Amino acid sequence: MKVKILRLFSNITRVDEETRTVEGYAFVNPDCGGGMILPRATMERMTADYLKWANVREMHGAKAVGTCSVDWDDTGAFMRAEIVDDDAWEKVKKGVYKAFSVGVKPTKVKRLSVNRAEITDGTWFETSLVDRPKDPDSAFSIARADDAVADEAVEVEVDEEANELPAETGTRGIMRGYLM
Repeated sequence: MKVKILRLFSNITRVDEETRTVEGYAFVNPDCGGGMILPRATMERMTADYLKWANVREMHGAKAVGTCSVDWDDTGAFMRAEIVDDDAWEKVKKGVYKAFSVGVKPTKVKRLSVNRAEITDGTWFETSLVDRPKDPDSAFSIARADDAVADEAVEVEVDEEANELPAETGTRGIMRGYLM
C-alpha cells in the first residue's frame, strides 16, 4: 500500500533574538485527521533517529536552515530550534514563519476500522519552519504540501491481523486522503 508523507503543524510559541532560537511544540495531537492516528508512543520511538540529524528546513524544501533539540513532556514534543540561515531567521523575526511542520514517512499501518488506521512505525525525517498551516485556525493539523517532495509516496506494511476491512471496501477506504 502507498500513502503520502504526513505533514503535522504546530505554532511557534517563542522567538529569542539573542540566541536565534524558536520554540514550540512539534507534536501534540495524535489524531492527524482523515481517519489517520499517529500515536505519541510511535513519535517518541522515532525521536532518537530524527535527532541523529536534528535538521530544520524551510517550507519542506531541501535547504537546511538550522538544527534543533526535542524534549518530551506532558503536553508533547517540545522543540527548540537554532536558526543559522540569515534569510530564514529574518522571516522568523518578521513573523513570516509562524509554525513548525513535522514530516513523517509511515512504514507500518494498523487497520482499526473501515475509516480508521494507526501508524505503528515510520520515520520522522525532517521538521520545517512554515508560513501557514493548511488549516490556519488550528494549532495542530495535518496537511499535504503541493511540492513534489510532499507528494512522494511511501510504501507501508498493513497489519493484516487488525480489524479486517469488508472485501468490497478494499484498502483505499482506511487511508482516505492519503493514498496516491
